[in-house]
Amino acid sequence: MNVSQRPHPSRSLVSADSFPIPQQVLTVLEEAWGSHQRARILVPLDARQHLDRFLLCLQHLVHHAQGKPLLVLSSVSALPELTRRWQTTLSTDTQLLSEAFFLCSPLALPLAERTSVCFSTVRALQLQQIQEVDQLAALFEVMVAYDVPATLSPVWKRVIERMAARALIVFCAEPKPEVIQWCDTVIAWESGQKNR
Repeated sequence: MNVSQRPHPSRSLVSADSFPIPQQVLTVLEEAWGSHQRARILVPLDARQHLDRFLLCLQHLVHHAQGKPLLVLSSVSALPELTRRWQTTLSTDTQLLSEAFFLCSPLALPLAERTSVCFSTVRALQLQQIQEVDQLAALFEVMVAYDVPATLSPVWKRVIERMAARALIVFCAEPKPEVIQWCDTVIAWESGQKNR
């Protein structure tokens, strides 16, 4: 990208000290992976209202993904703002997230070698799974669901469960008991305390 075409940053990410969730999520992931288990982590946070915190969490996850890209699932209505903010937000080390971590959106196979993060809608992933389920399932170890509805629809469940990701991190503003029970661990964002 030419320097004159570089998007003007809209904001910088909050410090990890003021928002402990990324470290809490990483700790739970490491525990699950150390015991060779899959992890479903629920963060009861309205990621659309707290997009800086969500992006901070993504930055930490990309740093710890060991070269594997993250898959971020979003609703159709939320994807444009999520993408815009990814392209215009400075990381904690003052580089644009889009320059520090190569984004593939919409998800297209094969992925470019430098791809760190892929954004997709649930519907687009569902359609892609029809033709490329085996290749897709092997690509991602970590999936992050950006704006999960309070109650999981059969489509959300089916799309997520067809992926072989070792970890799923679910951001849901007001999860119903069904979503809470579907996850292994709940991390309360207000206090940074881990439940279950």
